[in-house]
Amino acid sequence: MHDANYVPTLADLPIVLVSLIYWLLLFSGTVAVIIIIVSGIKFIVSGGEAKTVDTAKKGMTYAIMGLLLVFFAFLIVSFIGHVTHVDCLSNIAGGNFGFGICQ
Repeated sequence: MHDANYVPTLADLPIVLVSLIYWLLLFSGTVAVIIIIVSGIKFIVSGGEAKTVDTAKKGMTYAIMGLLLVFFAFLIVSFIGHVTHVDCLSNIAGGNFGFGICQ
């Protein structure tokens, strides 16, 4: 922990980016799961009404597509880090989801 007189520098930027990416991934995953649950409930209570069923299907489809987009974007960045030997981006196997050693 830093003292009260600590002044952040550019060396702290990777730590901020790691936290930002972590929270954005967590937020996007949570929102997608909530949308999937709400769409599933809409689908169940639709009573066979075509418009409601279609809305629920589209909601599920878009939520799943969003999750896949986030996952593949992260995977592509990690792959580029592995190919270019940038350790901050390529440490997925280390359990840090690629960004844990940017310090």
